[in-house]
Amino acid sequence: DLGREEHVRCIEWIARNDDNFIRYGDTYELQYLDGARGWRVVEGSRVTARDTVLHFSGVPGDALMRLHDMTRGVEEGVFIVEDGGQRFL
Repeated sequence: DLGREEHVRCIEWIARNDDNFIRYGDTYELQYLDGARGWRVVEGSRVTARDTVLHFSGVPGDALMRLHDMTRGVEEGVFIVEDGGQRFL
């Protein structure tokens, strides 16, 4: 309650979670599993979040992926890219 009428242009709703989402100002790196070579960084994928959504190009197809929060992350879910979206495994 703001105590007065106020025009709201936008609302961003984030479900309660274990803090495993994109945070403004954190630096992220997209990685893919390269068989026995282990996790490799997608070239040019290190970015600092300026929104709650990140966009990447040059993502290898048919690869197991993970997004690593270089700033504070320790928990990473793996996913594949399927039909233009993420499918977490």
